[in-house]
Amino acid sequence: MQPVAADYTQRLTLPPSAPDTGKRVGFFPGSTIGNFTPAEALEFLQRAAEVLEGGALVLGADLVKDPHVLHAAYNDSRGVTAAFNLNLLARANRELGTDFALEQFAHYAFYNAQQRRIEMHW
Repeated sequence: MQPVAADYTQRLTLPPSAPDTGKRVGFFPGSTIGNFTPAEALEFLQRAAEVLEGGALVLGADLVKDPHVLHAAYNDSRGVTAAFNLNLLARANRELGTDFALEQFAHYAFYNAQQRRIEMHW
């Protein structure tokens, strides 16, 4: 087993397989594929098929959920999701030299019914 850290929206180059190890198996956890448009998802799966050379892909996907459940989860009363997202901006300031004025951001998450996904905005 070899982990690969890469931009999965681009073509990946995998390290060579050890001889006689069988087919490759890729693992794409979570429900990230649901954030792609149908065309982007198809392109991703086609690239994965090429990279895995006839192997298999274990793919995590999520079911469509009740918008009220998603709203409650992403706009939680304790502000956990908002704090997580604000931390991304704080880290960008600290580690990448950006200059986000954190006090000017407010968390806003909603269910986009047309896209059938939760969206978070600041």
